[in-house]
Amino acid sequence: MLTVPNLLLISGNGRNSGKTTLACRLVRHFSDKLDITGIKISPHFHEQNEYEEVIYADDTTILIREIKTSGRKDSSRMLHSGAREVIFVQTRNKLLHTAVMKLNPIWESGVPVICESGGLIEYLRPGLFFMVNRYGNLSQKSGNPNYDHVDKRIESHGGYFDFDIDSIGFSNSRWFLKGINKQLK
Repeated sequence: MLTVPNLLLISGNGRNSGKTTLACRLVRHFSDKLDITGIKISPHFHEQNEYEEVIYADDTTILIREIKTSGRKDSSRMLHSGAREVIFVQTRNKLLHTAVMKLNPIWESGVPVICESGGLIEYLRPGLFFMVNRYGNLSQKSGNPNYDHVDKRIESHGGYFDFDIDSIGFSNSRWFLKGINKQLK
């Protein structure tokens, strides 16, 4: 399994759990100090428009560089929040390995990456892995040993999170929780 210490990965327990809101807050918080790359991975395919730059496409996977900051898509929201670059990946979860390989130059660059994806944890070990749970939603992703590697479970309640954003740091091309020395394998 690929280790990517410069990746902060956000997953959630379903739609509207607060994943994108958290990602945008993190981008906004760190973008004045760091050149953040945002990545949104979706198993759903959307129609392309003139505000997108396709950087890779085959029959199963599309990678798009988001260039519109005023759209309603999650990738537009991340760009509007201050990300230097946002890549929107559309691929089925079982074919995510293709996207992982195509994104390898970003992983290897050491730039800070904030990514929203439900399936990426199957293919790599991020520097930090957050699981967002919408308040009142009792369903939890379970049965997958990769979810044992969650660094922080965050409760989302109407746009508020039970988490102190200042407890996160980025140094030496690695995300970390302050006061916790996590060894990456």
